[in-house]
Amino acid sequence: MAGHFPLFGMRCRHRLQTDPPAVDFISRPKRKWGRMSHLYALDAPRQGRMGVWQRLFWHHLRESPSAPRTPGPNARKQSLAGIHKMRNPKRILASNLFLIAGLSPALLGAAEVNIIITDQVFDPAQIVLQAGDTVTFDGSQRAGGTHTLVIVREADESERTHSFVDGSGNVLFEEPGNYRLFIREFPSIGGSAVVFPRAGATADLRQEMVSYSIGYDLGQNVVKKLENLDLALFNAGIEHAYRGQEPKLGWAEMDFIVKEYSREVARRARDEREQIAARNLEESQNFLARNARQPDVVVLPSGLQYKVLKRGTGPRPITGTKVRVRHRATFPDGTEFDNTLESQPAEFLLTDGVLPGYSEGLKLMSTGARWKLFVPPPLAYGVRGQTAPPPGAPMIEPNTTLIFEIELLGVGG
Repeated sequence: MAGHFPLFGMRCRHRLQTDPPAVDFISRPKRKWGRMSHLYALDAPRQGRMGVWQRLFWHHLRESPSAPRTPGPNARKQSLAGIHKMRNPKRILASNLFLIAGLSPALLGAAEVNIIITDQVFDPAQIVLQAGDTVTFDGSQRAGGTHTLVIVREADESERTHSFVDGSGNVLFEEPGNYRLFIREFPSIGGSAVVFPRAGATADLRQEMVSYSIGYDLGQNVVKKLENLDLALFNAGIEHAYRGQEPKLGWAEMDFIVKEYSREVARRARDEREQIAARNLEESQNFLARNARQPDVVVLPSGLQYKVLKRGTGPRPITGTKVRVRHRATFPDGTEFDNTLESQPAEFLLTDGVLPGYSEGLKLMSTGARWKLFVPPPLAYGVRGQTAPPPGAPMIEPNTTLIFEIELLGVGG
């Protein structure tokens, strides 16, 4: 599981690949600043896994401004007065499905694709190419320096590397297959690519693949999660909208029904999340109380606990210095969600954005030391948790205690 643990996550605007709130996929999201990574995501919004269709759905949806609050015999008449002010009322709901069509050009593959490398992600994180396409990696938003891009072909786990001065460069993808991409120095920053054969990727064939892929993604990530859904009627609604037929219900009624349903789903999700948070808080408190009684465990006033595994002799880091570390991260039950002890060390600036517990413990360590930190929820992700982890890593639930075994290899430089 090495390489899944994000070390960087500066404040950034929500992008298309950024996951939306997990349940309220009908209403327009509030755009705000948020830190989103394991070590840096202290105020990230609640997020969940989002597929291709949901990304488009969430990114483009807009609430209609004049639907009545309650349906009834006069609902349609009540809405007529304001209907001319609305953005084409026939697209209140149906247009959201047509927006899927906007994905086709990207999936059909352009000759050149641009990926922006931020301090936490590739944007976009997933790309679809044809053999022979060139990808431009733009790392201008990151700190300067030479970075190494690692491209791993999943079929045989073979890898190739490209060194980018100032984090930017071009890469040609010639061989079809599925690829993992990440920065060697910061393995949490990465994405994926699917490369189709150019000879066999005719427009018709790829359009078929696009159509099926979007349909499957929609079924897996949206429809499957909806309760009491009549699949036949759902498919009928999609077909009617696609063919431009008049709906069987009034626009105002449908708008009200969908919004009410989304609010109910949001309420249920909130209740479930609160139950999980309460359960995890009790488990965390019990674990930390037991752990505090263990030999050689030191408890700090902040609530952070640590145990010295190996003492160091070098300098200690302070805020703003560059550190080089290896670490292993687990939950109290022993589940591991990151391990870089046997892989390439991670280098990053120790800023105020780092998880408080991780930062506090690291500043107490001398170079060469190896400690185990027991980070209580308030010094980790608190009541929000972190539900949008990197691919392959488990989510961090609200009020979860985190355990880090850290080796401080160097400070500065």
